[in-house]
Amino acid sequence: MSVKLHPRNTPLDGLTIAITGSRRANELAHLVTSFGGKPYVAPTIAIQAPNKMKTGIRQFITEILQRKFDLVLVMTGPGIQAILDESKSVNKEQQFLEALRQIPVVARSGKPQQVLSKHGVSENVALPQHETVDSCFELALARDVSGKCVAVIWHGASSVEQVKKLRTAGAQVLEFSTYQYSDEFDKNGSDLLESLGYKYVEPNTRKIFELIESLVNGDVDAVTFTSPPAVDNLFDIAAEHDRAEDLKKALNNVVTVAIGPTTKQTIERHGVHVKVVPDTYKLGPMITALVRYVESDLPINHYEQKGASSIKSNASK
Repeated sequence: MSVKLHPRNTPLDGLTIAITGSRRANELAHLVTSFGGKPYVAPTIAIQAPNKMKTGIRQFITEILQRKFDLVLVMTGPGIQAILDESKSVNKEQQFLEALRQIPVVARSGKPQQVLSKHGVSENVALPQHETVDSCFELALARDVSGKCVAVIWHGASSVEQVKKLRTAGAQVLEFSTYQYSDEFDKNGSDLLESLGYKYVEPNTRKIFELIESLVNGDVDAVTFTSPPAVDNLFDIAAEHDRAEDLKKALNNVVTVAIGPTTKQTIERHGVHVKVVPDTYKLGPMITALVRYVESDLPINHYEQKGASSIKSNASK
């Protein structure tokens, strides 16, 4: 892995940092810039919320009103917002919220917790120790779920393994999805993010392929991944152009950054070593962890010529 060498006034000065997330791409680009880096914005994933998914949403609303669930796991802020929006559209918002307040809820992270809290659902909401799917299910399994009915609101991707654990513990599990990951947004998906205040950036297949080429050519110093689907879709596009192996090699020669352990596992499944994972799975701590890696873990006594002078890390880094 190489990083350009010149006197630095800021930690990421002169470094190009690729951003593959869409939902908060501008925010992450601002963080990179604030540390002196050059953001390379190339989102690799979007969401769609097709109308056919409203059937499941309405089923969930009906069953909450009928108090059929003993526990609700909420993996996503946009997902629970979509359900709240639909409850309002069918004139059942207040009844839905009142019923939801009577049921224990586990929110995967601060994002769904904030959406729920904004609507007055807070005292019955628990957060896991870590903002991951695994930790969310661990918190659920710490309860007595035998004979209980558990609802899981997914965030565009599901985990068969974790649901199996609940069922093995004796729970009846009903799964719901309010959106799906895609190469591009549909109107419902973009409207959903806009309703939550996200200033998302549209993915562009040409731009994604350009990112792959930039990585292969050594023009990028670090890549940030903020979700497993962003990783998978990047490799899918690389495979379509017979560049998957080249992409794997390229990512192993830059600083590959994962926002959390689930994303890290997905990256590693593609044969790429992840060099940076923050202790707190948020954008700010992720960039701070990258800065610390650049400042403290990169040796400065090896040089190479690659268009310009650069610092080269040991192969073991």
